[in-house]
Amino acid sequence: LLIEEARTNLVTYSNDFTTSSWTRQLVSIASNVSGVTAPDGSETVDKMIPNTSNNEHRVWDGVSSTAVGETYSVYAKSAGYDYVWLGYYEGSVYGYAVVNLTNGVVTASNTANYSVEASTNGFYRISVTKTASGTNPRYISISPSPTASPTLNSSNVPLYTGDGTSGIYVYGAQIEAGAFPTSYIPTTGAAATRARDIAQIPTSAFGY
Repeated sequence: LLIEEARTNLVTYSNDFTTSSWTRQLVSIASNVSGVTAPDGSETVDKMIPNTSNNEHRVWDGVSSTAVGETYSVYAKSAGYDYVWLGYYEGSVYGYAVVNLTNGVVTASNTANYSVEASTNGFYRISVTKTASGTNPRYISISPSPTASPTLNSSNVPLYTGDGTSGIYVYGAQIEAGAFPTSYIPTTGAAATRARDIAQIPTSAFGY
């Protein structure tokens, strides 16, 4: 039993990065990549592939919220590039963590409000908790190096030239109100809520 509180995943398409709920900047998405097993055992993993422009390569969600204390999480795995940046930006306030997808080590961050958890099939679940109150989105950005060669933009997103083939695998994006991530809540077109776990039964139903 996880015995978790109720949470809502605000991402409307949590595992389809090709939909209009996601803005794609200079990346293409390969859906349900054959031969790549997701953390739940299915073949429902998308691949983010940066193009050959020297610029930012990322996707970001379309969820608008003014709440402080929302946690953004995603499962990620290397597909040629070994580093993923997960973060948010609110004008001059931003938070991010850069994770090495070969070992789960955080190589850079500007906030202590992040977590990395090893999952199955080579994935890591990465989360960052939003501490600002603006409505700008959260993003997933790809980098071929831990220091973002050759430079960063004003939102601390790496600028580089992609090779058009390498990228990262992504699965199960989630935005939830709370200071830490809870178990993944799949969505397919609308926000979804998981009820809280209640670990009790009446004594009349207990076999004694």
